[in-house]
Amino acid sequence: PATGDLTITVTDETTGDPVPGATVVVKYPDGHEETKTTDNDGKIKLDDVPTGTYTTEITDVPDGYNVTTEEEKTVVVDKDEDEKIEYKVEQVGSLKVIVKENGSETKVGNVTVTITGTDYTKTFTTTTTDDILVENLPVGNYTVKISEENTGYVTLTSAEATKADGVEANKTTEYVFELVKEAPATGDLTITVTDETTGDP
Repeated sequence: PATGDLTITVTDETTGDPVPGATVVVKYPDGHEETKTTDNDGKIKLDDVPTGTYTTEITDVPDGYNVTTEEEKTVVVDKDEDEKIEYKVEQVGSLKVIVKENGSETKVGNVTVTITGTDYTKTFTTTTTDDILVENLPVGNYTVKISEENTGYVTLTSAEATKADGVEANKTTEYVFELVKEAPATGDLTITVTDETTGDP
């Protein structure tokens, strides 16, 4: 029977480096499927396979990566031809925002948090139970800005309310904001008791 070759490559979109350990499901012309894993060169080589239409789907990538190309691809393998399919993945990490009371671990709720990066802007609201965790963010620099007005805490200056840092591959970058409780407003109260008839105290 007529045969050809099919090479599937998975590379890092930014560096161009091969990505070993990615899982690709290959559907053959006769309908049966095989699960393959990229080697140290980021490749899956299928030599002398029957000619026809192949569908490939990248189903899993190593920790710290996210698929940026379409996950399913179709190619026709012709007789004695070496067809190629390429997948690109990008490095991703996580970002955690912690807003708490100064000097304690008490979380502060109802604070607006805006996270901005290249091609990314999203707004969150804190709760008193959970930190804000954003996963699978492309590696790069991010700015986090909080707005804590009307929460009973001292308003931070613009510089204090903004933090910039980088997200690294397969790591969680923490942004910690500490708020100081507003002192309750105080005043003076004088109580005077007088004699109703004489007016004397």
